[in-house]
Amino acid sequence: MAIIILGIAIIALTRAATTPTVLTPQNASSPSCGARVTNYSYKVPFGNAPWNVPACSLPKFSQSADYVSRLFNYGNQNDGSAAALGNRGKFNIGFGFGDLKTVFSRAVYTADEANGKTIQVRVCGNSGCNPSNLDGDLPYGDPKGYLPDMRIPWDPNWPVAEAGDNEVVILNPSNGQLIALAQVKKSTGNLLGDIASGAGGQCGPLYPERLCVASAKILRDQNGNIANYFTYEGSSGDRGGGISYYAGIITPQEVAAGEIRHAIGMGIFNSSFGPECTQAQLNSNDWKVIGKTCGTAFAPAAKFEWARATNISTRGASPISTTLDPIYTMDKTIPEGMRFVLNITDAQMESFIQSKGYTGQKANTARIIIRALRDYGIIPLDTGGNVRMQTAGVVSPRNRELWKQLGITSSEDEKLLDGLFTETNMYVVEPPINNCVDGRKSKFYCNYGSSNYFAATSVSSSILPQTTTGTPTTTITNSTPPTTTTVKPTTNVTANPTVSAAAPGSKTSPAPTTTSSAPTSGAPTAPVFKEPIIGSLQWNPSYFEFDMGANLEWKASASTAGIKNYVILKDGQKVYEGLATKFVDFRVEDGRKYKYQLYAVNTTGRQSAVTTLEKTYKCSAFGLIDCKFQ
Repeated sequence: MAIIILGIAIIALTRAATTPTVLTPQNASSPSCGARVTNYSYKVPFGNAPWNVPACSLPKFSQSADYVSRLFNYGNQNDGSAAALGNRGKFNIGFGFGDLKTVFSRAVYTADEANGKTIQVRVCGNSGCNPSNLDGDLPYGDPKGYLPDMRIPWDPNWPVAEAGDNEVVILNPSNGQLIALAQVKKSTGNLLGDIASGAGGQCGPLYPERLCVASAKILRDQNGNIANYFTYEGSSGDRGGGISYYAGIITPQEVAAGEIRHAIGMGIFNSSFGPECTQAQLNSNDWKVIGKTCGTAFAPAAKFEWARATNISTRGASPISTTLDPIYTMDKTIPEGMRFVLNITDAQMESFIQSKGYTGQKANTARIIIRALRDYGIIPLDTGGNVRMQTAGVVSPRNRELWKQLGITSSEDEKLLDGLFTETNMYVVEPPINNCVDGRKSKFYCNYGSSNYFAATSVSSSILPQTTTGTPTTTITNSTPPTTTTVKPTTNVTANPTVSAAAPGSKTSPAPTTTSSAPTSGAPTAPVFKEPIIGSLQWNPSYFEFDMGANLEWKASASTAGIKNYVILKDGQKVYEGLATKFVDFRVEDGRKYKYQLYAVNTTGRQSAVTTLEKTYKCSAFGLIDCKFQ
């Protein structure tokens, strides 16, 4: 179903949309949904990314009730005990109070807080090294991927939460640069201390003057240029959902400005796992299969976090207890990227706030967050033990002080919205369309440069009408972020001609029109596969990691009219279309037989004969050593 691009004026929910216009969230004004506050002082990051588009006029997803039930009943870890059943619908806000060793919170700092101090990083992790892009998108094995030259803003006194992925986001509002770090291990200055802290075990004893991390990335666009986080709208490969760690974060600065103008990111326990849906299954739009016998992720997610896991217990490097596997079957899980929206009126919101006894700044903070949940919704983008909305939390001393002024002062405030969510006051909206870097468009995950909603003929009429009440702007010292300046693009990184496996959601290709080995008159010559076809470890842009992939290469076709493109079908599904004469298929399994069909098309539309390869992919050990088609 096509979806509305919201205009500045929000169309009544029972009327048909006629003229879609682009919404600029930080400049828009609406009396009923989205941007309500005039003279809004907060600069919303990520431009017109889909999570910045209000949800009020977006069509309801056909399977909305099913997925709301999954979130309510299984979003928090639920083993069926009385205590677990009592936690259903209790969705916390991760402000990050408590001892750092027990806190799951993303620390957000700005470059000015480092007071001119900088540091270099050394990149390695307990589950393997994830090469940095600080010095550019480098080839696999380049030493600068692990010991980059770039220095990043860093104050050694900055606190870091230590109970989860030890994530830190460093913003430079003056030039729009965003650096994301994961598994940060702060050196103690001596080897024994580093081993005790985990820094020595993760990165080793060398380079103690560098900051030990498992991942260090500066936000870059799809061409490899350093991006401006205020305007960039594409994927980045970070976190479970494949978009920036900073996307969807509730900041105290925007709450102080009186409004949150984006969907809120959250972690959930029951994120979808594999086996991954095939393209044919996704194309079928059959919800008896998608999300029930196979898993995926929805746009605007850019990767499928647990595609290689086949149950709850095998997710992650350290498998959890298998006792939950019989409970958490595929039909209890939720694709990352799916947007849930709170469906209550202003009167119901005020009744809830009154019932909790909130007054003053705490009441206003609750009101602002609830309005965001109603106007923009929440999107699962990470996996955790329970549902937790993500914030620029109190790990940062500056943000701790701002949250205090907003009435958020203790760990009890993480339960700010307990009792608000029910199984009947939420709904799910249709996903946007990812414009994938391989040229495809998909409502399922892929690496993308932009993602958009499109015009629809009508919208759901089952969503409650929302009345308007003013939200006062709270004045807090130092709450307005610095003015932005345009970031100067860096030199383009040369694109690798190797093309990744097709993104889910692509259409089935029509059958080739020729099947003989000899070219038809006027057609280009047939391309021929080069053999042997082997597998090797290389960058997989679909999962934003290094994986084993089968390297298909072929001899170029000849045509007096010139070659327009090559096409590869795999078991009848189009997996490649382009001008490169090589393609890496990451979706191959040891012991499986595959049928590839390859042909060329010239600029006049004439098609070559089809070259067919039908062989079994075999590896000598564990799918990782000496893999080839035989």
